[in-house]
This record gives sequence, C-alpha cells and structure tokens, in this order.
Amino acid sequence: MAWLIEQAGSKNLMSSFARVTDGWQGIRPCPLLSLALLSLAPWLLTGCGGGTKPPAPAAPVAPPPVAIKTVKPAAPDPAENRPDAAAPVEGEAAGGPAMAPPGEHPANVFDFVAPGSINSVTSSKPLPHEIDQFVIAQVADQAGATSFVVTEIPATTDTVSSNDASGNPVNLQGNRLPAGFVPVPGTGLSPDGWPRRIICQYDGSLMAYIPPGPARLGSNDGPANARPEATVLLDGYYINVFETTVAEYKRYRDEMKAKNKNSFAAINETADPRQPVLGIPWGVASAYAKWSGRDLPTEAEFEKAARGPDGFRAPWGNTRAIWPEPRTTKTLANVGKFSSDQSIYGIYDLAGNAHEWVADWHDDNSHAEAAKMRDGVKNWTGAKKPKITSQHTVKGCLNDWDVTAREGRLMTEKFPDVGFRTVLRVGGGNPGQPAATPPNTPNTKPANPNRPPNPPRNNAF
Repeated sequence: MAWLIEQAGSKNLMSSFARVTDGWQGIRPCPLLSLALLSLAPWLLTGCGGGTKPPAPAAPVAPPPVAIKTVKPAAPDPAENRPDAAAPVEGEAAGGPAMAPPGEHPANVFDFVAPGSINSVTSSKPLPHEIDQFVIAQVADQAGATSFVVTEIPATTDTVSSNDASGNPVNLQGNRLPAGFVPVPGTGLSPDGWPRRIICQYDGSLMAYIPPGPARLGSNDGPANARPEATVLLDGYYINVFETTVAEYKRYRDEMKAKNKNSFAAINETADPRQPVLGIPWGVASAYAKWSGRDLPTEAEFEKAARGPDGFRAPWGNTRAIWPEPRTTKTLANVGKFSSDQSIYGIYDLAGNAHEWVADWHDDNSHAEAAKMRDGVKNWTGAKKPKITSQHTVKGCLNDWDVTAREGRLMTEKFPDVGFRTVLRVGGGNPGQPAATPPNTPNTKPANPNRPPNPPRNNAF
C-alpha cells in the first residue's frame, strides 16, 4: 500500500494504475476497487505533496492613520471668513482630514475619525473648561487592534482656571481672593474651591486655608479657665503659616516711614529676621493686621488651626512631643525651626515659640457662655467685654503643650514673649471682598498703645 501511495504522487496516475493491475495476475478484476481508487486520486495528489502549493497568507494591512479635527484650533483658518469658503464635511476638519502630528499636546481636544475604517473614536461635545483633557490609548499590543480606550480627565478643583476683570484668580466655584493675595502655584484648591496656600503681597507672608466647619474650643479636662469644652462653627479662613516675623514687621515700619506716619518699634527689631516679632501691644498688632488687609484671629480660629477638626490636645496629636533638641514652652527660636510643632493644616509654632495675641476680650468664663448654645454658635468672637478692663486673650502653652491654655493680658503692655499672626476671612463659599487699597498703600494709622482701638463687641464678623 505504501508503494501505491508513493506512486500516486507521480504525474501520470493512470500509468501507475496499469502497472498495479499488470502485477496482479491471477487476481480477478474488481470494478468497485477501481472506482474507489479513482475517488481517492484528488486526495492523494493534494495531501501527499503533489499538485500546486497553496498560496501564502496575505500580510496584514495596517489600519489607516487616525485623522484629527481640532475643536479649539490654535489659530483660525483665514478661509473660514471668506464668503466662498465651502462648508466642512461632517466628521472632517476644514480643508480635509489632518493627520495627527507627533507630540501633539494632550490638552488639545479633538474629534477622532479614521477614514474608510470602522476604527473611530469621537468626542464632539464642546468642553466647558480649557483644562479638560482626553487620553487615547490602544487596548493591547495586538497587530491590527481595532479597540481603543478613551479616558477623560475631568476638570478638578486643583487648578485655578482664569482671572476676573480685576486680575484676581477665580476658581471653578467662582470664589475670588481679595486684592493683595495670590495663590501659591502648585498647591491646588480645597474641596470648597479656595487655594490651599496663598501669599499676602503686603508683607510676603505665607497663609494656609482652614476649611469651614465645627471647631472644638477649650477642654473638659484642661486648664480651669478653658473649661468646659464648647463646639462652635466657623466659616473658612486663612491663617499665617508662621508667626509674624521681624522681617515682615520691618516691612510694615518701612511703609509707615515712607508715608511719614508713626509706627511702633519691636523690642527685638535687631534680632534674626526669622525670629517672631515681640513686644508689640495688642493695638499695634491689630493695626498691622488691618494694614495688610487682615485681622487678628479669634481664639476659636487659633484653636481650630492648632487642634484640627478632631480637637487634639496639641498640634501633633495627643501624644508626647518629640524635639530634635531641648525645648521648653519658654524657648524662642526662628519660626518653623521645630517641624514637629505643626498642625494637621501645616501651621507652625501654635504650641511653642512666642505667645500670641488673639482678637477676643478675655474672660475666664467665656467658654461656658459658648457651651450654652445648644446648636453651637457661628463665628464665636469670645466675651462681649473683658472681666478685667483692657485685657485681651493671649494663646500659647504655659507649663505643658496643651494648646487650650489661655490667659488675659493688658492690651497696652509690651510683653517680651508675646507676638501675633493674622487671618484672612473669606467665608464658606462667600466671594472675598477686595481690599480697600492695593499693597504698599496703607490706610490705617498705627494705633497708639495707650489709646487702643475698640474691638468688635458682638459675634458677627
């Protein structure tokens, strides 16, 4: 049988059959066998190496390149303004499909159409913001893949999109910073749409945003005059990341001198420029804040910036402090030197370094008044009048690192351990009000330490 299969591969199949039958002498011819062999002939020719070889498979044809139509072209086509210009065909850029140039910036928005192919990715809906992006990626490393993934990167609150008519940054929620304050690039926006970090252009100080919400004021197991604990509600505000420094206060004095106005010298004006400014009476600190378009913080604002929304005992939590070198509550150093003294919002030296003036009149029982409010009081400003005449509250740790500590001090005195920082109130979603004057044009006369200005005496800002 093997010989038969070998011979079947020859060009003359019938001569092979003849030789087979000549060798079968004495065997009766069988018509059925002949028919069977004839029916197998095509199979023997093609399956055993005979006949013409099958054609090689065609090489895969690469899909046509993707055409692009720019929704927001970099420069308008002059032909668009000609009356004889033909209307563009749907799905095709004006002037015909334009091939994707290499290295095209992903922030551009395109319609993707592959002419003559079923491969198409389309985004024809106009986008509301310039920062919207689309990323086109092939699903897998397969020759001739016809599926694509389109990932939209939506507009986020981490980018300031434009400026208003006055040149102030406006974010996607429409909030606006007052004149004299600019966002720090790359620090993003809070969920309610305010820049997380800003610079005050009056003195160059850095400020951090504290979001609106409840704040825990005082403590049930803290100092006696900080009891009981009360919950108050605060609008959003900015607070200085560091205490006001010698260098920043010098800038204020230089402005006053240039305008032939009086100013008050700090007791450490010749110290390191990064030292907190000291020996400033309350009225002068308040005047500095007004000059820079800001205010002194309330005690509630100070404590929220220090304790966070959970009401920690110290800025770093409820555990022991860890310092890289010996430090006590009376240690004075350059601002920000002790990085462990930092709150959840990134505010430094709220436990140590200089003690700080706040806006509130001082009364040892003011927390009890706040605690009487069943639903909490909004933007609590402290006691309506001081228990001791002319005393304002000073914040800062006394014998340990408990930031609920508080004491009253005469607002006219120059204390060598007391400095201050400022706040900018912007409110929860409330557009900021422009400053009355631009930077470097102060309009507030420094207060006479012996005749300080009257502070607000109600609980409304």
